[in-house]
Amino acid sequence: MLKRKELDKKIDDLFTYRSLPWMVQIAKIKQPDRFLASLKSLQRSIYQLDHTLESNWNIPQKQLEDDWKKIHLKLREFGLNKHEREQFCRPIRQYERHELRLRTGRTPMDLPMQYLYFYKSCDVKLMRDLIYRVAGDLDLKLLRRDWYTFDLITEINDDISDVFEDLKTYNGNRLIFEIHQKGAAKTRKLYQGFLEQIILEFQQRRLGALTKHQRKVYDRTMEVGLATLDLLKRQLKRKKISRVSKAIVLRDMQ
Repeated sequence: MLKRKELDKKIDDLFTYRSLPWMVQIAKIKQPDRFLASLKSLQRSIYQLDHTLESNWNIPQKQLEDDWKKIHLKLREFGLNKHEREQFCRPIRQYERHELRLRTGRTPMDLPMQYLYFYKSCDVKLMRDLIYRVAGDLDLKLLRRDWYTFDLITEINDDISDVFEDLKTYNGNRLIFEIHQKGAAKTRKLYQGFLEQIILEFQQRRLGALTKHQRKVYDRTMEVGLATLDLLKRQLKRKKISRVSKAIVLRDMQ
């Protein structure tokens, strides 16, 4: 687990990249700084769960239970009852199942890409749901579905950005498995095609009038889409991409 200062920076970077402080701002939530601090505290507990999944091949069940207790404790601070907490956490539970599948020899390549990356952004979706829950008229400015493509692309960007870092963890980074099985060139073509397709579909869906806030999300989505395509090209051309075959998750799945 990262040291507290490094972890806080990671959370700040995540929140900024995913536009969460901006959402809190336009939602006109009372005591926005306090609310944002609560979201970051919740994210810290989710990262603890991530750390447990990524740092242990044989995961101690007690540790998982403790991690989930902390997540539920943080969610109680938002006024959610047990049923609501379980509903809000369903996508994270699904993501956890995806990561645990690695221990049974099943890879992220077994799952459709769009489905996989939808659930990999479960933590950010939870933050957005909590913001919408307390924001009175935010859905008049922005709909939850306005974030769909943005969250898909930024999650793919994370896999591409972290591909070398994830070689040292039990992370279900699909890019690692694709490169290992198909090679960098074919993987680049696959991801490029997928990104271009979801960007095109996004553009076609967004035809027509947009609110000023929807326009900002549209512009930001296009910006990160182009940046991710460029990052994909640069990362998969690096000489050290050959190191992917040495990922510890590949080693322990054999």
